[in-house]
Parts: sequence; structure tokens; C-alpha cells
Amino acid sequence: MKETYEAAPASRYKVGSIPLISILGTIGFAFMVFTIVEFLSQSAFGILASTAVVSWVTAGVLVVATLIYYYVISAVRKRAGIDLRWAFRAVPPE
Repeated sequence: MKETYEAAPASRYKVGSIPLISILGTIGFAFMVFTIVEFLSQSAFGILASTAVVSWVTAGVLVVATLIYYYVISAVRKRAGIDLRWAFRAVPPE
């Protein structure tokens, strides 16, 4: 698996000795944890609000929009000759 990472273009970017992809992944994870905590704890926009229906509708719209985005991008990439299904298949052993 290490060989696969080292062959990827992203492996060239580092901050000191730490790969940039690891730093960005950590920042993304921290942001998602913060977002989930805020969504669950703040009554102004979380599920605890008296108008929780708005929060649930917003979450639902985001899920649907994400699915639409995925299928549109899949169609665009397929038209360009790139089959995204390969990204979700296991890499065969060498």
C-alpha cells in the first residue's frame, strides 16, 4: 500500500516531514467533529431547536444535493472516458 501512496502525485507535497494529505485530513476531520457537535448542541440551528423541522429539511437537502452532485460528476467523467466505479474497487494484489 505504501508503494501506491508514493506513486501518487499527492505524496510529493509535505510540510516538514508530514505529508500534506495527512494535515488536510486532520483539519477536515476536526472541522467535521466541530460541525457535528455544533449541530447537535446549538439550539439556534441544531436538532434541539423549536424549529427543528428546518434543520432536518436542511440536512435532507444537503444529502440529496450531494447525491445529485455525485451522479452528475459520474456522468460527466464517464462521458470523458473515466469510469469512477474503478475508484471503489479493491486494488488487485501484485
